[in-house]
Amino acid sequence: MIKMTVFHSIYSKLVFWALLFTVPIIGLLTAGILIAMNSFEQQLTLSHQQLLLPYASEIEVTLENIHSYVANRTVPTQFLSKIESGSELEQLQAMQDLNAYYSEDIYTYSQIDGIFVLHNEKFRFIRNRDRDYSKQCQAAQYIQDFLCSLTAEENPFRQGYQAFMLDGDPYLMLTQRSGNTLWGCWIHTQQLLSAIRNQEIDGLTSLFLEDENNIWKYETSGTSSPLIIRQSFYKNAFFLTAVLDRSELFSVFHQLRLVLFFLIAFAILLFFLYLSVLVTLLIRPLQVLVTQMNRIKSGDFSEYTIAENTALELREVYTAMNAMTREIDHLKIGIYEQKLLEQEAKLQLLQLQVKPHFILNGLNTIMGFAQSHDFEMTQKMTFFLSRHFRYLLYQEHMVSLAEELEHIKNYLEIHHMKHQTVFSYIINVPEELYETEIPILSLQTFVENSLKYARTSEIKITITGQLIKKQETDFLMLQVTDNGVGFSEELLSQLPHPEKGLLSRKNAGIGMYNVNQRLTILYHGRARLHVANQKQGGAQITILLPFSENT
Repeated sequence: MIKMTVFHSIYSKLVFWALLFTVPIIGLLTAGILIAMNSFEQQLTLSHQQLLLPYASEIEVTLENIHSYVANRTVPTQFLSKIESGSELEQLQAMQDLNAYYSEDIYTYSQIDGIFVLHNEKFRFIRNRDRDYSKQCQAAQYIQDFLCSLTAEENPFRQGYQAFMLDGDPYLMLTQRSGNTLWGCWIHTQQLLSAIRNQEIDGLTSLFLEDENNIWKYETSGTSSPLIIRQSFYKNAFFLTAVLDRSELFSVFHQLRLVLFFLIAFAILLFFLYLSVLVTLLIRPLQVLVTQMNRIKSGDFSEYTIAENTALELREVYTAMNAMTREIDHLKIGIYEQKLLEQEAKLQLLQLQVKPHFILNGLNTIMGFAQSHDFEMTQKMTFFLSRHFRYLLYQEHMVSLAEELEHIKNYLEIHHMKHQTVFSYIINVPEELYETEIPILSLQTFVENSLKYARTSEIKITITGQLIKKQETDFLMLQVTDNGVGFSEELLSQLPHPEKGLLSRKNAGIGMYNVNQRLTILYHGRARLHVANQKQGGAQITILLPFSENT
């Protein structure tokens, strides 16, 4: 009996539960430290990628400028002709003129290692005098062999920059054909890294460029388990790669981990010491307090009679508890009003989820029209975009069906101007329904999905609306159908369980999820959203909205 009494005592149970909670907490803290290290590494990777981004952009601009130079620079055929057929004095003068012609370009584009010309099977190159001559000759010989292997019709300029490697040195070559003349330039990629090499980056052991075809191959040596950061540029054809010393970067973090472990152990010791004091001072009085709280939980909100010998702190708790029971009715009303405000805020958030990429794509389209001096299309695109965003940002939760249909037409015009896709649409809605109020964007979302996931050369979208009666209740039925691929079988298999299907952002997508959420809030669960595939192919979305003459 003594053993049973000790085992069932509050102190024994507190020790037992303290151990039961402490051990998992220690495990969670340990896991938390490991997760924190992983998160630190991810943040470190992101920060270094952001650090490399401006340098990668600078290299990309340099490559674009050199590409534009090769594309637009004319070949001085008059010098080449004199070199081949002129007198000895004319040949010497022509060679000097050719060198001067391209030397100015090399001075302007200092990253260029050399410029080459192959005319009538004779190869010449003009070198950057700030570079190693022997390596330039080696690169020129490689380029000459490459040019001689080309056919008469082949123009390597269409392929852009070509990467090659000689004795561990990475190069880029850009070749242009002009009649029977091939000319271009080559770049030693280390020259592109001069700006970033002057920067002090913690833990940096090596820095180099990589290409998408893995022609430039490097080996990281001297660092165990290095942290490799890559930043892509030039349409993901090249990568600016930094190799960091992981041990140097994480040295402080490893020390911090040891300190945290010692702090955890010390905190656990203090916890058990404090627990022994709490047993005496609080456990027994808390039992009485728990009893009173259970009374309130069961719905008994009558005031508790405070005994004369009650401790001062607990007396204050009981006084506050009695005051709390008197205010419960007022709090219920406040909570109800708060829920209404939260629903209103949630509804506004769902309505205003404008996709950033849509804005950027629209602005890019306007910029493209402006750059091509197509001012008529620029005005039209600006007009349609302004109408689109005015509708999104300044309309109420409910709009007329006519306004929603007009917005859809405006959206289709924007899509056509941006993508030049072939599509047709039919709107079959009786005019007497035009003034019926519906949630904003309830139809446009599905029209957007039809265009986004279309897999046919000509997209056909049909929007219909009619009144139906279902279980003695009038409903406005709106349908959007297309001739696309329809919904996946995985999504359709979940439709009998809405809580696992349409209400999930992952399964249904944020657009359909938002429409379903707003229908639930605005119609208090009386509206319905159904998705299916048509027998002849394509998606079919049906929205049922409660209808009344005053809607």
